[in-house]
Amino acid sequence: MFKDFFSKITGQKKNILIMVVEIVLVLAICAGSIAGVAVMSNRAQQTSSNASSEVSSEGVSSVGEAESQIESDVSSTVSEGLVSDPVQDPVEPDPEPMDPGDGDDDGDGSDEGDEQINYTTDPNVITGKLKWSEDRFLPNLPTAAKVLDTYAETGLTSEELLMFTSLKGIVNQSQPRIYSTSQQADAERNTWSQHLSLKFNKTNSPYDLIKKYRKELNGIVVWNDTDRMSRHTVNLATTIAGVEKLLIVAPGDAVKISKDYNLPIVYNFSENQEVMKLAKVNHVFGDMWEMYEYQLQKYGNVTTNRVILGLNPYDPASEGGGLYGQVRDYIIAISGMTVWLDPAIENDRVVLDKYFSRMPSGKSTYLGWWPNESEGVFYCSGYGVTVLASDTASNLSYYAGVNETLIKAPQEKQKQYENKIYIAMVESDGDNLQYMLGYLHDMWQQAERGEVPITYTMTPSLADVGTSVWNYYMKTRTSNDYFCDGPSAYGYLYPKAWDEQRFGVDKATSLGSFLKRSDAYMKKTGLRTITVWNSGSGAMNTNIDVDNMELLMAYANNMPSVIGITQQENMDSWNPKKSNTLINNRFLVRPAEKSYCSEMFQLEQGTRSAIEEFYKDNGSHPVFFVNQAVVWSVGNNYKNMINLANYGKLLAGDDIEYVSLDQLFMMQTQYIKDSHGIK
Repeated sequence: MFKDFFSKITGQKKNILIMVVEIVLVLAICAGSIAGVAVMSNRAQQTSSNASSEVSSEGVSSVGEAESQIESDVSSTVSEGLVSDPVQDPVEPDPEPMDPGDGDDDGDGSDEGDEQINYTTDPNVITGKLKWSEDRFLPNLPTAAKVLDTYAETGLTSEELLMFTSLKGIVNQSQPRIYSTSQQADAERNTWSQHLSLKFNKTNSPYDLIKKYRKELNGIVVWNDTDRMSRHTVNLATTIAGVEKLLIVAPGDAVKISKDYNLPIVYNFSENQEVMKLAKVNHVFGDMWEMYEYQLQKYGNVTTNRVILGLNPYDPASEGGGLYGQVRDYIIAISGMTVWLDPAIENDRVVLDKYFSRMPSGKSTYLGWWPNESEGVFYCSGYGVTVLASDTASNLSYYAGVNETLIKAPQEKQKQYENKIYIAMVESDGDNLQYMLGYLHDMWQQAERGEVPITYTMTPSLADVGTSVWNYYMKTRTSNDYFCDGPSAYGYLYPKAWDEQRFGVDKATSLGSFLKRSDAYMKKTGLRTITVWNSGSGAMNTNIDVDNMELLMAYANNMPSVIGITQQENMDSWNPKKSNTLINNRFLVRPAEKSYCSEMFQLEQGTRSAIEEFYKDNGSHPVFFVNQAVVWSVGNNYKNMINLANYGKLLAGDDIEYVSLDQLFMMQTQYIKDSHGIK
């Protein structure tokens, strides 16, 4: 610029006024450049006059100098290959990551007002360092070590639990080697170690594991605990931990952890003055939306766009997983992004749309949970993304590395129907991963299990991230334990809302593509019936509208391993002569006449309804009925289910028979065929 300017002065006749203006402009630009070096790449300057002079323990006097120290781009540390080979011996730490402010035109650490998008917006482009088949919804991890390091979660603070969860995710990324246990009364997960015959190294303290795996850590990322808004930085720290292998540490613990284990504080998002002095990069966000925008800009291309995690960063006992949310280890291990946004809130939705529009329809999964169930699932379904409730699913980063041959659920032989009342008793809540890992496991130990036929809803996602857990249930089942799929295929979705957020997409075709992938899981697991939810907007049956029939056809045409579906809502006006439909002469669509019953009287009412229907026509034809219990209340005690069966026997004697859901579907399908002369 200077060379061109002076050549103009010496080589051309210029108007004096113009030359003066040019000189003034050059001086102004120079002054602005000098001032820009001193500008901090964050808002911490507003809270501390010392932050600009002591950004780093290495004597860095400005964020501008910090940028030059950490200028390597994150993408240069990302492997292009499959992350599938176990790392037996820890390697030297990766190069230190880029400054969060790198690439900003204004140097303030924020992309606010920047028009350039640094991440791909094409959902068909798979981003991130971990690649896996498009027919697989969730990635597994390298084969887990045969002997694991373990620590007990009891007695640890929420901040400590978060830190060790991040350690587990980072270490297990290259090979699962850490497993945590819990003594919590509601989910005694440590008993899995006995049932799965896990072997552990003796660990005196979880802090010993930081020392053991120090070489696999590149440093520390510190979150902000100032208020509810700032605590969202826990989710950003979770994303960074997976990409850059940084331990997530609370502001009050950061200095001690840094000194005790010689771990540099790479990123600090807190306003802790002592931490600011030691951190290589400080960044305080104005609000959570700015932070989530920043996360997408900086990490959108180096994290997977096929899985996203939703976790509440507030109190650990709150809805949505809380501060440490045990599933964080898995999203760290697979290098995904974490958010906590509500699609019912306009500001949240604007940001969420940017995340979800980059997720490929029918191939993507939302882990964790939502502020509101129906709003969240409806939103996900609108983008063709399925939901797996998993906010407190512990040790997924270990289970995803267990390579066992999956045991298929038992395939029953069809029985010949008679003129009887056939009732299938079904338990919720099989779409829920933490239920499979905790609550169901505890119920499973009750002595009364197996006295009456019960069908359990299960999630086929265990084929991806929990083969040993799935196999445990298959190995220990009684002859009266049966299984079906929990809503509404591979994961939880509302078919009527499917892909409505993507313009120009035929949702029946798009849903069919997703269901075809889901069918591979049904075939693999042996599940043959599916429970379907539909957002309370009207049950998806043939009596509602043509659109529903198109969606039902998508199920029937793309799931040859499935014999039919139950619809789980709005069935109070049950009409047995109209609500059962056979598609393609094989695929039965029927209601769950009583679904998600939380009280015993509701289940008894259902039993009476079936009996009344049978005797109304003098027992001239069979009656088929589904009674589903909520597993969190009336369904959590097998004595309740036994009493329910005895109640039916008391009223109808030998005219009533309890069967599995699969058997009910097979017999009812044959009855419909016989009634209509269908071969």
